[in-house]
Amino acid sequence: MKTSTLSLLAAALPLSGAAQVFEFPVGQAIPDGSSAGLVNIRQITAPALPILDLNVRLEISGLDGSAYNGDLFITLQHDSGYVVLLNRVGQDTVRPFGYGDNGLQVLLDDEAADGDIHTYRSVTGPLRGAALEGIWAPDGRTEDPATVSSSSSRATSLASFDGLDPSGTWILFVADLELGAPMRLDSWALEITAVPEPAAAAAATTLLLAGLAAWLRKAGQSSRP
Repeated sequence: MKTSTLSLLAAALPLSGAAQVFEFPVGQAIPDGSSAGLVNIRQITAPALPILDLNVRLEISGLDGSAYNGDLFITLQHDSGYVVLLNRVGQDTVRPFGYGDNGLQVLLDDEAADGDIHTYRSVTGPLRGAALEGIWAPDGRTEDPATVSSSSSRATSLASFDGLDPSGTWILFVADLELGAPMRLDSWALEITAVPEPAAAAAATTLLLAGLAAWLRKAGQSSRP
């Protein structure tokens, strides 16, 4: 089946701008076996357009070359937005310390095809000393890290930031809750897609309507005997 001109046009419309990326190199040790954690606070200035979509990059590695992902509890807060990015990934009744894989270099996205990062081994299997990579949905679970499991409710998401002004204070909290395999927060980043400016949205709508009219004219002509 051929793709219609209208479908191609709609797919190409700039209904939102490209994501603006704010990168934050850190390179700090995460307190080992401590709920006090590491708090990394960043101030950003962005165009005063509401957030349409937010993704978060995380890079964490072991201080001695070995990390333990199941030790991590990580949250992000900005204004009224709050999300649990990781909550003892892999932890459940048969795996009380979670996954023992070696760090991560991931993008967290609510719409990630691979799904919930808490159960990433259901997709990847054991990583055998490698760091977790890829695009995953945030953990989202607010249950106590001591008792959290894959069946815990995912009560938070990156969608909590939708509609907020991106400018201001962003707070990343990272805790390593078990002793051993000390870790380092290497870097993190925000990928912010804003609601398009009214002029851009109006131009996109005009283009769509013009394309629709042309397509309908063409379809009408082709159906004539």
